[in-house]
Amino acid sequence: WEGFDSVFNFQLGATRFTGVNANELGFEQSNSSVNILAADGDLLASVDGTQVSTFTDNLSTIFI
Repeated sequence: WEGFDSVFNFQLGATRFTGVNANELGFEQSNSSVNILAADGDLLASVDGTQVSTFTDNLSTIFI
């Protein structure tokens, strides 16, 4: 599996990610996007138009 996903129009409470353990992910700000990183540092997704704090404060809402 190569590459990463780009997510546009993220909406807290409506956009959800499945199949991953949120506690094993890292998050970094990249301009107006949040990069979601695997434990080994690989980029899994770039989520446009949001902040790292949105993810870290709402893990159980976003990752199901």
